[in-house]
Amino acid sequence: VALLTAVSGALAVWALVASEVPRAALWTCCVLGGACALGVMGYTGLLLSDMVSIDFWHTPWLIALFMASSLSCGAAVIVGLDAALSPPSCEVSRVAWGAGAVLGCIEAAVLVAFLAVQSGYTQTARASCEALLAGSLALTFWVGVCAVGLAVPLALHAVGRLLPGRAAMMASSLGVLAGGLLLRYCIVAAASFTPLALGAI
Repeated sequence: VALLTAVSGALAVWALVASEVPRAALWTCCVLGGACALGVMGYTGLLLSDMVSIDFWHTPWLIALFMASSLSCGAAVIVGLDAALSPPSCEVSRVAWGAGAVLGCIEAAVLVAFLAVQSGYTQTARASCEALLAGSLALTFWVGVCAVGLAVPLALHAVGRLLPGRAAMMASSLGVLAGGLLLRYCIVAAASFTPLALGAI
């Protein structure tokens, strides 16, 4: 996190004070920053999945889910800021907009795989899945994560040509970011500790 902040901050300051950043320096910072960003995206999932006392988190699918969600949220930030801050005459980045749709589909697929695997893992993990799908967290999960965070943004991508481009992009980005926050809340809130066997104490 510290290294990513340092690299990103240095590049931002350099771009502000200099008329042009040398291409070699730009690529060096982007490659180094990208590697650090991957570490930042994955470390939370890695940390949680290593906690063997919580079966719901104990799977590499959690790392994949957090990374997919982080990439999707990152694309949403780029598209949202571009749509909000660019002058009316400027075109919002279509590459990031298209990437957001692909990343949203990947995130949805990884989420389904995560829940499918964990629902058959242990009784405790299954109870956590049930809390998300039909229990106390069901409303937040289905409305906040699935509808607002995944379905609505993907629907806006599908009908984007029928709506004002900037409005659709901003609405989609806000939905993805809200869904990303609620996804992390649901994953943490659904965790249940696995009872330790007496013989293991």
